[in-house]
Amino acid sequence: MAREGLIEKFAEWYYTPINERDPINQKEFSKKWRVSEVTLSKWRKNFEREAYGDNAEHEVFMEKLKAMATTGKPTSRHMEIYAKLKGWYNDKPEEKVELSAYDYIQIGNRVIQGFRDNLRERGGSCPMCGQPLALPEEPLLDNQQEHSQPGEVVAVGVPERPA
Repeated sequence: MAREGLIEKFAEWYYTPINERDPINQKEFSKKWRVSEVTLSKWRKNFEREAYGDNAEHEVFMEKLKAMATTGKPTSRHMEIYAKLKGWYNDKPEEKVELSAYDYIQIGNRVIQGFRDNLRERGGSCPMCGQPLALPEEPLLDNQQEHSQPGEVVAVGVPERPA
C-alpha cells in the first residue's frame, strides 16, 4: 500500500473511538500494516498538532492527566500534579506576617484618616442619610481579651460619639 494510503488508514483508525478500534492498539496496528511504531507515533503527533495547534503535546498530556486524576481510581500524585499544572494548588508555604500592637495602631490611624478624607470630600455628612458625622482622634484598641498575648491587639474600633 502506498504511504498516503497508510496515513489515511492510520488516521481513520486513530479517530475511531478507542473501544471500537481494530486492531486494538498502535502496536497491533503497526504489526498488521507493517509500519514501524516510531512512524505511527510521528503521524499521531502530526494529527494532534493539526487538531490542537502548536500546543498539541501539552493539550494531549493535560487531557490524559485529567482523565487519570478524575476518573476511575485516581492516585493522589496524579491529582496533585493536575492541580499544580492548572494553577489550583501551590505547595509553597505562605509567608506569615506578624503584626505588633504598634502596627495595629498605625493601620487603625490610616483607616481613620481615610474615613476623615472621605468625610471631607462629602462635606462631613453621611452619604446615605445626610446627617453630619465626626470621627474620634484615636482608635480604640481591644487588647484585654482573656486569651490574647501581652501586647497583642485583638481588634481596632472607632467609638460612636453621642449625638
